[in-house]
Amino acid sequence: MPMSTPLSKRIRNRRRYCLAMLASLVLSGCSLIPAYQRPALPVPVDQVSAVVAAANTSTVVVLSADEEALAGELSPKGELRGLLQSALAFNRDLRVAVLRVEEARAMRGITCADRFPTLAAGVERDRQHFDNAAADERYGQDISIASVGVSDFELDFFGRVRSLSEAARHDYLASTYGQQAARSALIAEVARAWLAERLAAAVQQDAQAVHEARLMLIKAG
Repeated sequence: MPMSTPLSKRIRNRRRYCLAMLASLVLSGCSLIPAYQRPALPVPVDQVSAVVAAANTSTVVVLSADEEALAGELSPKGELRGLLQSALAFNRDLRVAVLRVEEARAMRGITCADRFPTLAAGVERDRQHFDNAAADERYGQDISIASVGVSDFELDFFGRVRSLSEAARHDYLASTYGQQAARSALIAEVARAWLAERLAAAVQQDAQAVHEARLMLIKAG
């Protein structure tokens, strides 16, 4: 029986290690998990062209008095005001919030209309005539028919329709408050980012001035 030497043991260990690595690579290649594909971001392909196109349209975002005061206080030159208007015009979450307000307003109008009957009035006018000119002149006449109708509606004895109207009203108020909260959060985030960018630009400008001053001292010395 051949004796095992330290060299042969080392070779066998390396073989086992290589076989284990090869087996792990083969098993990892047999994974059933599909390859990850990053989804497309919900932003325009060319943001600059989108901004220019929006600027050429007639839609103008009007800032409130508080928003105008904030923009004027932080940026007297008007830079922040333009950024706020662009953010309000292009933010998708804010657009969804505005659409929810419109939907809730329409639903509230429908439920309020169901509480009361709808009156419908109409007038029809016709003329009875004859082929004979003499008979038509003698017996011809104008006939007018007026009609008034009431649409079907539910007598709200138990308050069901009124409860639906109140629920629609609360949904409308909630969506309105949500839209206002989303707008305020967006304004605050844009203002915070603009201030951070201004601060970083000021720090960089000061650092550049210090660097140039040091270079002048070195050259002078």
